Amino acid sequence: MKEILKLIQVRLGEQVETLKYIDLNWGQMDYYTQAPLKFPAALVHFRESRFENEGKHTQRGIAQIDINVYDMALSNSNAKAPDTQRDKAFEIFDLLAAIHAALHGWAPPGQGEYGNLTRTSLRFVKRDDGVRAYTMSYVLQYVDNSALIQYTSTPTPSISLSVGLNPLQ
Repeated sequence: MKEILKLIQVRLGEQVETLKYIDLNWGQMDYYTQAPLKFPAALVHFRESRFENEGKHTQRGIAQIDINVYDMALSNSNAKAPDTQRDKAFEIFDLLAAIHAALHGWAPPGQGEYGNLTRTSLRFVKRDDGVRAYTMSYVLQYVDNSALIQYTSTPTPSISLSVGLNPLQ
């Protein structure tokens, strides 16, 4: 899971230039009066995996990964506001679209066997601090062989057997 989360961070950094902060979600937006990040930000979070056994201590998992997107609500989105202000207020939707374009259908490269990320939901998160927040949820299928049994082969000694055909001996 560690590798997948790192690869998602790299992908977002390469594909979504407007993001000023990309990190794991360890509660930065929950425990500070002034969050230790720059906006707009994306915080990556592993929510849950479900597993099925594949045999030999290998499992196929389906991971649920959340991308929490944050931006400051500094512009007026009122229908009567000037177009420049309203356009600025609606930029978060361009950011959400860019993140989705970078992740949906993308398979992390690497040593593991990863499927493509598939978005399952997008939801608004109500906050009382003037920060706009959305959570984009994705699922990813992967193979976890970290507990794979390593068998060692032992050479089999050769055995020769001779059978006599003369019953009188």
